[in-house]
Amino acid sequence: MVRPRVEASVNAAGFGPLVARCPHPNRAVNASAYWAWVALLAILPLSAVLLAITGRLADEGTTPQWGVILPLNAVAIALGVFLAVRAVGCVTRHAFYLYPQGYLVVAPSGRVGRAVKWEDVGRIDRFTFQFRIAIVGLEPRVSYKIHHAFDQPRPIKFTEPVGREVLGPLICKLHAEASRSAR
Repeated sequence: MVRPRVEASVNAAGFGPLVARCPHPNRAVNASAYWAWVALLAILPLSAVLLAITGRLADEGTTPQWGVILPLNAVAIALGVFLAVRAVGCVTRHAFYLYPQGYLVVAPSGRVGRAVKWEDVGRIDRFTFQFRIAIVGLEPRVSYKIHHAFDQPRPIKFTEPVGREVLGPLICKLHAEASRSAR
């Protein structure tokens, strides 16, 4: 299913039929980072309330500064809700839409982050690297970097596990086919 925002961008860019919709390979890492922030922000309001109650119990003569504590908690809760929505968006909406004429990247918010024609892609770099962490050894990954020609914005980077690459090879194939047909 192609979302209405994506469909509007596809029509504006003049792309043909959809070849593939690939979830962004980095979506799980991004979602984990957002959830970590949500967890941190969930602790802040709770600790502020406990601090206020503790302060009141310690000294019955003073009252907590609710005029300060409540607005700070409201801001923390609103920020937590925003980050939670972003985390869910990383898993459900953050994706690449590939077409014979170009590609679109959809951000976690659901908005189209970038629509680029293959002719505006300068080159695609691919290299393999491996993480080693003392406790957990992560599998080797392949990093892709899409460089754009002309005055396009910064390159797009993503990684995929070695041997289970889907998005990278498909992007390279579509870019090569578009380059051959342009000649």
